[in-house]
Amino acid sequence: MTRAHQIRQRRSAGAGACLLVAALLALPDAAHGRGRNEAPAGADEVFADQATTGHAAFSGVVTDAGGEPLSEVAVAMCASACWPTTTDHSGRFSYPSLPIERYVLDVRGESVDGRTLTSVVLPVELTAGGRALPPLQLHDATALHWHGTAPVRFGGLSLIPTGPVDLDELRRATGAGTGDDAVPATIGGARVPPAAWPEYALVAQEAHFRPVAMWALYPFGARLGGPLELRTAPPADVAVPGTDLAFFSVDATTGTATWLGPAVAEHDYLSSGPERGISTLTWVILAARSR
Repeated sequence: MTRAHQIRQRRSAGAGACLLVAALLALPDAAHGRGRNEAPAGADEVFADQATTGHAAFSGVVTDAGGEPLSEVAVAMCASACWPTTTDHSGRFSYPSLPIERYVLDVRGESVDGRTLTSVVLPVELTAGGRALPPLQLHDATALHWHGTAPVRFGGLSLIPTGPVDLDELRRATGAGTGDDAVPATIGGARVPPAAWPEYALVAQEAHFRPVAMWALYPFGARLGGPLELRTAPPADVAVPGTDLAFFSVDATTGTATWLGPAVAEHDYLSSGPERGISTLTWVILAARSR
């Protein structure tokens, strides 16, 4: 399945405008008669209830884990419409004038200069006066061949299938094709160091949580059925007895963090439990309740 086909499926399911990134990037500006930083005609109005007053500038820089700028990274700001662009030779992207709204910033690094990098989505509140983000880091992702039955382990995280897995979706998400000519499915990701953690709001059951570990999974946004149970070792700097730990996942469309439930201590690892794992490859967060 092509990426454009995936996007059409997500739109028909009401997933929202932010996953139009790849399809819009594939269209020349002349196809819709507007510049890259203008709203495309007929865009889905998934945030139609948000009032817009005025415009503001927004910019950022995308680098790899070593701080080197990454060019030609697909970026989009999505609200009532999507504004796609790419980073320049210095890793910079910029929007001179965007309507003031709540946005989802979508940065895709899964095929950049021959590298397999992580992707990220996060909510952005654009306000009058404009905003410049701190540098966003994309990390080299481990990509492992997978047959969908055995656990997958990388970066201290295990993904354990608890039901049938859609391996064809993995192949489609990585451009590997399907059928007799398909190459093996791949899955993986990277553990993200604390200095590169996005600021997600981690709230559940009227309590606030602070992150203690984050993983960015690959291929980002692939829907596998499942769920996949999450397991990881207890963090060395967090005392588990008396500490409330929980798993969160980041919605690949809205960029918001969703509580998966408490992290259950079993033997020498923490588990999400077989029924409270993830069915979409995105960001996974282990967090501790703030005191």
